Amino acid sequence: MERRIPFPLAALAPLLVLVPLLASCAGKAPGKPGSIWPPQADPGRVWYAARFMSSPDTALRALRDTRASWTVLGGEPVEIASTQGRLRVRVQIKKTRKEAVYHASPFRRGCLNPASVTCDDYPDFVERTTFERPTLILPLPEVERVLLYEPDIVRVVHEKGRITDFSARDGETRQLLADALSTLARPFGFRPEASPGMTLADLILAQRLNLGLSGGVLVTGVERGGPAERAGLHHLDVILKLDGEAADVAKLAARAASLTDAEAAPLHLDVLRWRADPDDPLDKTGPFSTELRAPRDIH
Repeated sequence: MERRIPFPLAALAPLLVLVPLLASCAGKAPGKPGSIWPPQADPGRVWYAARFMSSPDTALRALRDTRASWTVLGGEPVEIASTQGRLRVRVQIKKTRKEAVYHASPFRRGCLNPASVTCDDYPDFVERTTFERPTLILPLPEVERVLLYEPDIVRVVHEKGRITDFSARDGETRQLLADALSTLARPFGFRPEASPGMTLADLILAQRLNLGLSGGVLVTGVERGGPAERAGLHHLDVILKLDGEAADVAKLAARAASLTDAEAAPLHLDVLRWRADPDDPLDKTGPFSTELRAPRDIH
């Protein structure tokens, strides 16, 4: 009698994974407005377009006026000055620690016999506060980039990758602090990197299947008042083409670098808006074209 070889159950494992995926894709219309699609967040860094102040003196005055709203080196700035291309910030760092204090009184607490020399003292623990005042020296000619990070961090990148972080109280102070630092470094050749005013991510496989696309760039965030918002881009838009060519994040970032010149030619974008904004009756779903122009106040 011929013996049958049992079918290996391990061979069914790939099918068990593919069946739910194919079923979910078949049940959704690509690009259907309101489909559930969690945005791919860009953690940490946020786009920053420099808004230069009228003069370095104005920027220095802004730093002094808002010094109660930001910290550096873990302390509060008390003196701010700029001379010979160096920003000097004297910082007051408060340190509190508990110390044991032994009393010299002959009647020591905890003793049954105060006259006994073998009696142990019981110390009081009191808080001692000390202040340190280090000075931060920021070489303005070496400033290469001014970056914004969550939560409310301004990072200044110097030559050879050295960094200095400033911590702001809120988003408005963070923007003002970044603008002031950019303005102070501007006379020494600092030019902010071109920012399209949006965070981007390449479409992953599941997203391409959901929208019926072979590729594209997902807009995961749009900066208020930035070039992307002025171009009419919204959160979760998909950029399909850049100047007639297939778009990806690396190519778009490289081309955006050409926008450092205020007279640079705009970038032509073909965009798919697959998810309508229910609060905006003029927001329509479908393909459209727009132009991404240079950020304002570059020079």
